[in-house]
Amino acid sequence: MKGTLSRRHLLKASLFVSGGMLAACAPKVITETVVVEKEVERIVEVEVEREGETIVVEKEVERIVEVDRAAERAAEFTGTLVWDTFRANPPWDQDRLDNFKNLYPNVEVELRMGVADQQANYGRWYAMQAAGDLGDVVQFDPSHFHFWLAADNNIIIPIDDLIAADDYDITQFYDQFFKMSEYQGSIWGLPSWGWSGTDSIVVNELVLEEMGVTDIPDPQDFETSWEQIEEWIAKAHIASGDRVERYGYQFAGGEAGFTIQSRFFGGDFINPEGTQTIFQDDEEALRGLRWTYDKVVDQRFTPVPGALGEGVSNDVACAEGRLAMYQGGSLNAINADRAVQDPNVARIGVILFPRRPDGRIASQLRGGAWQVSRSSTIPQIAFEFIKHLSSREGIFGFNMYGGNTSLVRPDVMPLLMAQMPLYRHYLTNLSDGIGINAPANSRGREFTDAIGQNGAALMDAISPVPFEEGISRLATEVQRVLDEPPA
Repeated sequence: MKGTLSRRHLLKASLFVSGGMLAACAPKVITETVVVEKEVERIVEVEVEREGETIVVEKEVERIVEVDRAAERAAEFTGTLVWDTFRANPPWDQDRLDNFKNLYPNVEVELRMGVADQQANYGRWYAMQAAGDLGDVVQFDPSHFHFWLAADNNIIIPIDDLIAADDYDITQFYDQFFKMSEYQGSIWGLPSWGWSGTDSIVVNELVLEEMGVTDIPDPQDFETSWEQIEEWIAKAHIASGDRVERYGYQFAGGEAGFTIQSRFFGGDFINPEGTQTIFQDDEEALRGLRWTYDKVVDQRFTPVPGALGEGVSNDVACAEGRLAMYQGGSLNAINADRAVQDPNVARIGVILFPRRPDGRIASQLRGGAWQVSRSSTIPQIAFEFIKHLSSREGIFGFNMYGGNTSLVRPDVMPLLMAQMPLYRHYLTNLSDGIGINAPANSRGREFTDAIGQNGAALMDAISPVPFEEGISRLATEVQRVLDEPPA
């Protein structure tokens, strides 16, 4: 499925989700009626007395009026709910609003979209909370390192009581994504987006075939070695002097990329407590970062900033045949597959990183959550809305049409794999992925900025610095952030 998807496509997908195409591997969808009172027919026994005895002589149909308790409850929900988010791309946003209106006709939902710079939204929301203008439903994402701060400052509420009162089934989510919202013995939200990070190499398989690779390994066998990957990168890179016809590789920058690179061979970037950088003294972490530095700075297999064109992503460059492979995850693989215009130019595949000595795959489980604001005067309605967003249909549409990756529900995976088989390669990492280590002081913006800026300097092929010098500077600046007081 490629290109922009229309409202008609979304409706067809909704029918696909609620239908029986995958009934064997997905839970039954129960549709609630919105009729409060309805007339039904019931067969009753009519008794007559004969010669002193009471006997049943016939049956007849009786018409009665029943009350649909679910619809009656829905009718009682009234009010205006404000949804503050930066993750509500069309047409998924309108689909969720329309369907919620069908369920709760007396509730109005106002969507207030944030800005494109994801981290910038949190500062705006803190200010809105202080001004008493924060919406009822918000998202302080755990993987953006603001969730704990929002909980500590009473910006969001725990939802344990709402879950219990509703008898809500929390096992419908992958446990690791649900647990991202656990803090101080409480649950603070329901999963929204989630994936295992840039945990693979997205590859144009036609390039491998061009190089004579006739039997491309199944990614889930984890049989492709680091040495083999390096050989393919070198052969795939086509350059003459300063002119590059095709780049062999591109790395993932920022906090997400550098964390996984430090985990390639068994190390890590910061400690689990979120208080110390450890990569600078970790031989395995340094080996992974050095592996990337070699491809970027020493051998210059990667495009420098702007070399692919202004605003051209790795996904598009790979789909156009100008980039052979790059570090990315499920979101990137799907976006690259959608970007392919000519099947004779690109066929997107995946190489999963080789297993580490501990048997695990270098990954970083990342995710977000929908939460209820402390200032909400209608928390029950807000809870119904976040359930609606995190439902099976909601998460499926979030993936297919919302511009996001959300692999947080096992029952959605068969639907996604039926649409795009590439999703199946990430099942192992979803079930056995490595968690995220968050800065203990919740300084998410400063943390990600320090890694982004100093990581870019480390991997600068135009004005290169020695590896050891770049590593030292990166460690110093990130530790400076970790040493700051709580945000």
